[in-house]
Amino acid sequence: MKGNKSNIFLAALVGGLADLSYFIFLDLGGFVKFMPGTLMTTFSYTAIILSFYVYF
Repeated sequence: MKGNKSNIFLAALVGGLADLSYFIFLDLGGFVKFMPGTLMTTFSYTAIILSFYVYF
């Protein structure tokens, strides 16, 4: 699994879509406070971007 391009893309896709739905329905819906909710979204997308950077 380590270094396999399709696994990295699949993990980023699943994590990104799950966090995108969290952002749309909870953060933008106003059900969570801005700072803790947006901080989770920021960390998630930073992890996805860093995984692509490390791979390439």
